[in-house]
Amino acid sequence: MCLTQITRGRSLAFPREVVFSRSFRAGIAMTFSSAVVMVAAVFLVPQKFAFDWGWDPLQVAGGLMPVILALVVGTRLCAPLMARLGPWKTGQAGFSLTTVACLLFLNMSATPSWTAILAWSIPLGISLGVVLPLGLDLALRKVPENAYGTTSAAAHAARQLGGTVGVAFVGGAFNFAAQGIPGSAYQMAFLVMASISGLTALALTAARFKHRRKSGR
Repeated sequence: MCLTQITRGRSLAFPREVVFSRSFRAGIAMTFSSAVVMVAAVFLVPQKFAFDWGWDPLQVAGGLMPVILALVVGTRLCAPLMARLGPWKTGQAGFSLTTVACLLFLNMSATPSWTAILAWSIPLGISLGVVLPLGLDLALRKVPENAYGTTSAAAHAARQLGGTVGVAFVGGAFNFAAQGIPGSAYQMAFLVMASISGLTALALTAARFKHRRKSGR
C-alpha cells in the first residue's frame, strides 16, 4: 500500500511533483544501475586476481588501485562534464563508457596482464566516478525543501538495493556459468553488467529525446 501511494504521488513524504519528476526517476535509475555494476565488480574482480591468477592479498590490492584512482578522477570530472554537456548527455556518456569497460574485461586471460587490467579498469573507474554523484544530483535536483530528507533517503536506498542486486543477480549469473561452462563465469557476469549499463544508457537517450519531442526542441 505504501508503494502504491508513492508511485501515485499520494504520499506525504513523496509529493506528486517529486514522484513524477523525470530528473528524480532518472537519478534513481542511474543510482541503482551504477551501484549494481560497482558492487558486482568489487565482488568479482578480487576473485579473478586471487583464484585465477594466484595473487596474494597485496597484489590483489595493487591490481585494484587503477580502478580506484580512476574512480577519484571520475568524481572530479563529473561537475565539468555536467556544465559542458548537461546531466542527460553526461549520464548517457558515462553509462556507455561503463558498458565498454565491462566488455573490455572479457579480454582478461588466465594469466596476469597489466595491459588487460588497465584497459578495462581506467574507463570503468572514470565512468562510475561520473555517474554515481550524477545520479544523486539528478534525484535531488527539483525536490522541495520539505521532501529533501525522504528523497535523499530514497536515493541512498536505491544505491543499497543496487548493491544487493549486483551481488545476488550478477553473482548468480557467475555461479550458473561456472557450473555449466567452465571458464566462462567471469565473461557471463561482466556481460550481464554490460547489458545493465547499456540498457541504462539507452533509457536515458530515449527519455531525453522524448522530452525534446514534447517540448518541441
